[in-house]
Amino acid sequence: MPVVLNAKPELRLLEASNNKKGDLFTRLKADLFYALGYKDLRFDVQKPGREIDIVGTHRTENRRVVAECKAHQAKMGGSEVNKFRGAAACERDEHEAIPMAAYFVSLGGFTETVIEQEKQVKPSNRLILLDSEKIISELINARILIDQTAAAEKAGRCAQNLGLTDATLDGAVLLGHKIGYLWAIFYAQGKQRNHFALIHADGTPLSKAVAKKLRPPTKAVTVNYINILTWHRQSPNQISWH
Repeated sequence: MPVVLNAKPELRLLEASNNKKGDLFTRLKADLFYALGYKDLRFDVQKPGREIDIVGTHRTENRRVVAECKAHQAKMGGSEVNKFRGAAACERDEHEAIPMAAYFVSLGGFTETVIEQEKQVKPSNRLILLDSEKIISELINARILIDQTAAAEKAGRCAQNLGLTDATLDGAVLLGHKIGYLWAIFYAQGKQRNHFALIHADGTPLSKAVAKKLRPPTKAVTVNYINILTWHRQSPNQISWH
């Protein structure tokens, strides 16, 4: 099957309730900053006049980290980014003897004006912007997650077992779930996306029993993304949805 993968893969949190989605996002933040080399992470740290989503220290270097993290699908604009820049500046002033990196993490990405703005900011005040694509890249580099190509190869075997000989690979989305990270690998027939397989972060296609447990949150979260999903038996040990 021809390989057509997203140039910029999307990352979604696979939970319907905001509280559970928040728990998933906290886990994602912990995994991401571990991948970036940080330890002793504290979340939602209250400071006079500000709240910092993440504070931590580097495992091998004399460096602190602070971060603002947004799980919204909307792109972050200048008001959100510049508000955090002010908080980061206060953190630098409070711990001026220790170098500090400041990250802004946004699953929905950033507006073009924000990206251009950061190029013009002097290095001492610059924020490191991480969107879904960069988050996924860091998780792959830290071997927390297999890459898209490896996941697509696993999914291709599932598709062959189902007899989808005329389907074409049609992109991938990374899903965060309480059982771990899952690649959703999509297939299309006649230019219509109509099947996908789920591959765990470690490269294991989900078993039928495990995948069935994901059905309610999957339908709740992805109904606006692809609303033609129903259950279909693929083989005694594997499943796909179409």
